[in-house]
Amino acid sequence: MDYISRKERNTFVFLVCYINKLLKDSDLQKFFDEYKDRHLTGNVTKDDYSELKELFQRYIHGNTKIQNIYEPKRIFPKILNVLAVQYQLYGSVDGYISKFIFTFSDLMYNRKNWRDLNKEKSITRQEAELQDTDIVQQEAYNAYYVQKAIALIRKIHSESEVHDQWGNGEATQVHHIFPKSDFPQIAHYSENLILLTATQHNTKAHQSNRTQQINRDYQLTCLLAKSDSIENSLLRFGEKYYRKESFVYVIYVGLSIKIDIEISFADLKTILIQIYNDAA
Repeated sequence: MDYISRKERNTFVFLVCYINKLLKDSDLQKFFDEYKDRHLTGNVTKDDYSELKELFQRYIHGNTKIQNIYEPKRIFPKILNVLAVQYQLYGSVDGYISKFIFTFSDLMYNRKNWRDLNKEKSITRQEAELQDTDIVQQEAYNAYYVQKAIALIRKIHSESEVHDQWGNGEATQVHHIFPKSDFPQIAHYSENLILLTATQHNTKAHQSNRTQQINRDYQLTCLLAKSDSIENSLLRFGEKYYRKESFVYVIYVGLSIKIDIEISFADLKTILIQIYNDAA
């Protein structure tokens, strides 16, 4: 319970383990694996989603006391969407296959999708007012999770994670490696946050304290340093604070580069250096 309560990511890790065990014991694992395999090969369709949902519903009706048609439909997204985040798959939205790869933030209960926050729609004034309320609430949710992640970074690091000539002194600044304004879907990922000194943050990460601009050279420096922090933390504490999969996902979102999750941290840093050098 202590592990689960530390952060939402730990709860997610527990759910992945629990759901995989449940599916395996229920002999349903093969059906979800087939959906995952078809997705990973780029061949998944809405018919594959519908077939998986139908198989799940038949299993529930045939092996439990649940006989109504609504309960299995309500349970199915709770299972699929957790696995969709874990394996970067399409999930379930309003009874249909999603149009996007599910992310961790998409799992938040009753949460408006971050992709739709600024989407223009033909709506009535009353609907617009309700939508404005939703956006305010959503922004509050976003701020809460970001601040919670920032507090975690300050808790687990006591000095700057970047060991350069500007790293001396008290580390007071938690910096988004990929800006939260440009990448809201990973703004609350601890793998996208790094502890810096004020000098590093205000003169290197954001040159001349221009907080809306990112110094790409120092962004690479931060990514390399964060890679070391995550690797060391995994060796000491396991997945208590960080996950390698999450770091790879942060890189995927920030740089639009897919990286094999089995890659070593040393090779990962080599790829990052090459990406930034090629873009220079």
